[in-house]
Amino acid sequence: MTVKKPSADEANSNELRRRLLETQRAQLAAEQRADDALARLAAAREEVTALRNSASWRVSAPLRWPKLFALAFAEWRAVMAETISRHDGFMRACRAYLAQRNSSNGPQTEAHYQIWLAKQKRLNTPPPEKQPLISVILPVYNPPPELLEQAIDSVRAQNYPRWELCVADDCSTDPAVREVLDAQAAADQRIKVVYRKRNGHISAASNSAIEIAQGDYLALLDHDDLLTADALSAVAQSISAHPDAVILYSDEDRIQAHTGRRIDPYFKSSFNYELLLAQNMISHLGVYRRAEVLAAGGFREGFEGSQDLDLALRVIEQIKPEQVVHIPQVLYHWRAIAGSTALSNDEKGYATGIAARAVGEHLERTGQVAKVEPCYDLTIFQAINYREGAHDLRVTALLQDAAAQPALAASVEDATVNYQPLSPATLTQSKADVLFILDGMIAKASPGALEHLAAWAMQRRVGCVAPRVWSTRRRLDHGGLVFPKNDQAHFVFQDWQRGLYGYGGRAVLHQRYAAMSPFAYAIARETYHELGGLDSRFQSHLAGVDLMLRAHQAGLHNVWLPAASLTLAPGKSRAKANLFADKRIPASDLAYWRERWPNWPAGEGVHPLLSADGEYDLRDE
Repeated sequence: MTVKKPSADEANSNELRRRLLETQRAQLAAEQRADDALARLAAAREEVTALRNSASWRVSAPLRWPKLFALAFAEWRAVMAETISRHDGFMRACRAYLAQRNSSNGPQTEAHYQIWLAKQKRLNTPPPEKQPLISVILPVYNPPPELLEQAIDSVRAQNYPRWELCVADDCSTDPAVREVLDAQAAADQRIKVVYRKRNGHISAASNSAIEIAQGDYLALLDHDDLLTADALSAVAQSISAHPDAVILYSDEDRIQAHTGRRIDPYFKSSFNYELLLAQNMISHLGVYRRAEVLAAGGFREGFEGSQDLDLALRVIEQIKPEQVVHIPQVLYHWRAIAGSTALSNDEKGYATGIAARAVGEHLERTGQVAKVEPCYDLTIFQAINYREGAHDLRVTALLQDAAAQPALAASVEDATVNYQPLSPATLTQSKADVLFILDGMIAKASPGALEHLAAWAMQRRVGCVAPRVWSTRRRLDHGGLVFPKNDQAHFVFQDWQRGLYGYGGRAVLHQRYAAMSPFAYAIARETYHELGGLDSRFQSHLAGVDLMLRAHQAGLHNVWLPAASLTLAPGKSRAKANLFADKRIPASDLAYWRERWPNWPAGEGVHPLLSADGEYDLRDE
């Protein structure tokens, strides 16, 4: 008797069902663990509350005051000692404190953003001479009619004339929606509306709108959001400056539904592939060249909630990184209303799982063997774990201080690690797959830290990989670098407390930098030799920064990896407030640096509207 083999479609269907079942089981297990944790937390809070309300606690309060004062004083003394060390002296620390206090820059709080907006004298971007037709894609399903009208009015108010608005109504049940659309289409011939015969959700509706689009570029707009008046002019100007651009994206903020108050700006970085794998950094305003969208098959059904991330990843697979262009202006207001992820990611929690699936399928299509996991610190975002495809790795850990070996060794899970003193000879002679350089003393490392670093370092696109390094005060000591000037470099989020997510979640997400901490990093041995190794003319840690910049210049990605964390030994901070203002750097190294990098990388990693000190404060200039 012959057994009928399942067809390819049946096999794919079975595989999808298996994956769905595994995902549902994992979700149920995670929900159970979360419920158990919440129950234990609630019980602990009740116990603490009962203790603090007891008579004995109140009576014994004066006995605790000396201890509390001593702890506070010890913390203050540690902060002062670290601050003075970071600035190489008391007077320098005082000058830095006064400069920060007198700075008009401010944090991106809601109140300060209002003050900052009021001070801006931004002029609308004028249309360029060459004006491509831009099709605004607007899928619609039962929005509040007044918000839909405002969204359409924001398109009609553009100071750029060559646009068309392509609307696809996805079988809205509210008759007022059709009234708004018919009235708007009658008022402006550039507005085209198609009424779908069945509800297919946002991906199908967006594809219906794309079918009637004729523009060279497609700008994506949600049915309750707003464009700035010069949004399309800014896009056209950027296309004129970058004629090969395929994806363009802008900064964005959110707008409160009932007050119209602008909040939560997101001033984005230039295209950062590793950050895109963790979060949809393109998002709004996203503009795509129509030819590539059609070649990719448009939006995929089944990815609703993260359909734009899925599209971005599939288009990026077709193009070069330089064809993804960032427009450093807020061109899009994302409205915060119930049901929108602009209000809270909890509003569309399903989008998180869909985003992970979109990223996972992208990794499969591009031949990357990896697992997509929730970011440990911020589970609404993704983290890529390459350890599944990197077995039996051999690592040489090159240590400036041999006393760091026990802490590293305790964290190793499955890699073969050979510990050697840090020297030019050991770097050259190592036969390992990955070199890990540690110039400092650590007290502990997160489980599998070396394996995470090594697995990332073995990826073909990657140059150096640096861990997240904490001080003993549970504050970020060093990580990624920004370069406001040629011989000035600041560590991003330096001294931020553990538990803070940072600007745009970037204190907890893997991402690309031109360079990172030279005190702890991993690099594949082959990559190290291809780049020519550390430059022997440098006698200080600037050799590591130079190596990373050469990797960056060669098109390799230097990646900061928070999943791999190290904690410094007490009093062993290595990072200065300015990497170059370090007494340990000899004058000859600074002179050679200026010779080696006379004009670059000044401004690397710095958004023009944000402070250049790694804090991402609003620049008030």
